[in-house]
Amino acid sequence: MGNNIDNFPFFPMLIKIIDSKEDLSVQVHPSDEYALKYENSFGKTEVWHILSHEKGAKIYLGLNDNCNKDEICDAINDGDIINYMNEFEVEDGQTYLVKSGTLHAIGKGITLIEIQENSNLTYRVYDYDRVDKNGNKRELHIDKALKVIDLNKYEIEDNNSKKLAETQYFSSKRYSIDGEKILVSDQNSFLNIVVVKGSGKVGDFIANPFDSFFLSANDKVNVSGTLDIIVTKM
Repeated sequence: MGNNIDNFPFFPMLIKIIDSKEDLSVQVHPSDEYALKYENSFGKTEVWHILSHEKGAKIYLGLNDNCNKDEICDAINDGDIINYMNEFEVEDGQTYLVKSGTLHAIGKGITLIEIQENSNLTYRVYDYDRVDKNGNKRELHIDKALKVIDLNKYEIEDNNSKKLAETQYFSSKRYSIDGEKILVSDQNSFLNIVVVKGSGKVGDFIANPFDSFFLSANDKVNVSGTLDIIVTKM
């Protein structure tokens, strides 16, 4: 897997395709520092890259003004927390960095790829009062969330370059290929390759949208066809 993996006790990344048929819950992830101290886990920083969307689809990222903990607590308990968050209509190809501590939610009608630290720590604060077939609401984690939420006004960072993410955990880049491209990994990291548009081949394998491939460290592979791929390394 490469030299950069030595610092991780388990596989270091998760990559998800999220297709939001309805509004997803408002949540926050703790930092590594907090999570390692209190949860025996890593925290979570993640990146969203918008693949497709319905007209008017929105995401919610961070607070739209500086707040104190009491204000946020009241907004959560009143079901009003969305009105305290930045609201942004998405476009295909946009990329958003969601740092730990940032309140966030994905609105309905969006398909995106999410690249993140390998952590399942999520503190949910609001789920639109939805209930399951037995009339039960989903569990909320308000007390924990209030300890990690960044209470400062958040400025949305929209990145439309081909280099989607450059964090201390991973680096991701989008390539548009019409023909052939050789991908090469070094001794530091494997590569993850996700097809997000078009079709072709990765090595000897047929490659269609949402197929995912791993290339070992110190290796190379020929990618051919007419396709867009996202390549991530540690």
